[in-house]
Parts: sequence; C-alpha cells; structure tokens
Amino acid sequence: MAEQIQHKLLIKKNIFKRLQKESEFYTNEITQLQLVIENMEIHDPTNYDIKKKKEMLDESKNTLQFVNIKVSDAQAELFEFIEEHLEDGTLNNELINDLKKIKLYFYKL
Repeated sequence: MAEQIQHKLLIKKNIFKRLQKESEFYTNEITQLQLVIENMEIHDPTNYDIKKKKEMLDESKNTLQFVNIKVSDAQAELFEFIEEHLEDGTLNNELINDLKKIKLYFYKL
C-alpha cells in the first residue's frame, strides 16, 4: 500500500515539475518574442513579419495562461495528496525533501 502511495506521489510530483518547466519555457519565449518584435519595429516598421511575430506572441501568452491554470491545478492536487498521506507516515523523508526542491517551499512539510 505504501509503495502505491509513493508511486502516485512521484507521478503527481513529476506532473507538477513538467508543468513548471513548460510555464518557464513560455515565459522565456514571450520575453524573446517581445525583444525580436521591438527590434524589428525599430529597423523596419512596415515589415509583414512583425504581424506574424505578434500573432506568435499572442498565442504564446494564451498558452501560458492555460499552462499556469494547469500548474495551479496540479499543485492543488499534489498538496491535497500530501496532506492526505503525510500524517499516516506513508511518505518517506527522501520524497518530502525532493518535494521541497521543486519549489514547494511555501508549503510547510
């Protein structure tokens, strides 16, 4: 039973980590696209590619919003799971320390 709980926790933790990385990726992409657009507007404000880059930027912003919702949902699900199993002692210290490393520092373990 404890092994199943550990396995489920590991899966939930990995989902959360993957979504955090995805959020970081889109945040960086948005920053890069904004710089490219600004540079293009300075050098050739009539360039058709500016419009396409702005469309890409809008798409990335929309995707980031969606990913952030998923991050929030995954985080809530992970917290609920942790709270449910923390008191019964089925979570080992190694997993608890690993959870702290993935930016769950604001959650008191």
